[in-house]
Amino acid sequence: MGQGNKSIGLALGGLGGSNAHGVGVLQAMRSLDVRPAALSCTSGMIEWTARWLRGDDLRAELQGAISKAKPYPDTLRGANWASILVAGLPGVFRTALPERLQRWMLPFNPLDTTAWLDRALPAQQWVPVRPDAVFHEIADTFNQTGDIALFFNCYDPDDGCEIVHTNPAGFNYLKTLWAARGLTAEDVGGGLEPERVGPHGPRVVYEPITAEAVRDALWLNAYGFGTRAHPRQRIDGAYARQFILSEMVDVDILFIARPQAYAWLGRAPQNYAEIRDFETELWFNAAYGQQIKAIEMVNLWIREGKLKDNGYKAVQLEPIEIEVQRSYFDYFAEDITVFDNAYRIGQNHIRLALEQTE
Repeated sequence: MGQGNKSIGLALGGLGGSNAHGVGVLQAMRSLDVRPAALSCTSGMIEWTARWLRGDDLRAELQGAISKAKPYPDTLRGANWASILVAGLPGVFRTALPERLQRWMLPFNPLDTTAWLDRALPAQQWVPVRPDAVFHEIADTFNQTGDIALFFNCYDPDDGCEIVHTNPAGFNYLKTLWAARGLTAEDVGGGLEPERVGPHGPRVVYEPITAEAVRDALWLNAYGFGTRAHPRQRIDGAYARQFILSEMVDVDILFIARPQAYAWLGRAPQNYAEIRDFETELWFNAAYGQQIKAIEMVNLWIREGKLKDNGYKAVQLEPIEIEVQRSYFDYFAEDITVFDNAYRIGQNHIRLALEQTE
């Protein structure tokens, strides 16, 4: 099919257990011969984007990962979730039982409540097991892609700063975007070698893609944050901004593969697990909603003639939302039917959006 003369953007938001939705949309783009000019991804979608860029068989890769992570039938969702808690996720993380036992061996003040909590309920629940070669391979794949501006993020809890990592094509994309608006690197937060904390603007900076950056962007809260005696760990940027949209506004059509819907699907939350699931979805929708609001406001001002000749352009927003409610016990437990549904609705949505703009 192709995309004609329209520039396309694709935003992928990682959410463990529902990454299959974004993977299905990637496969839909491949099947329609649509290649975005800009692509952003967070968390687990970083690794799947690298596989897509390398031309891997996404469905087969996903099915293989599902087979390793689900020792029990899909009808026993609680048992599969318990298996992840006890044994970890093969190839991704293991449980931190040895580290927990070691923590109890360290001397501590028995009158210190915090010291008891650090041992009885430690932040570190899992330990990442991806080999360094994986991070290097992903970084090399992103940096060697010359025709797509690629973005992913991590978050530095020490100074409250989001770091957006991008490949050389992405830096060129950003420079063009900023220059069209008459902005310098310093105007948007310091640019490529910025001060992280300033008196104005969001705490967002831009850095190159390295293997260490990939490792940071895949670092879950449950891996722990390090001790006070050592530099604390940068963490997965999806916790701060699940979707990177504000940088994706120099395209004509922006497709957004959303692994959760705005509306709560199914019955209202009735138990602790459902409440936690509800809170997670609200949390992830917060930064998304604010970015969408800003883009739609610019679109409105352009239609009303309030923005002219100043580097802004109207962006057609095309969210592709998951059609089912994924539960608390589906976190980290992917489902091939989610991929197949995303592939189907992704194909239909992308094809229709491109046909309507011809």
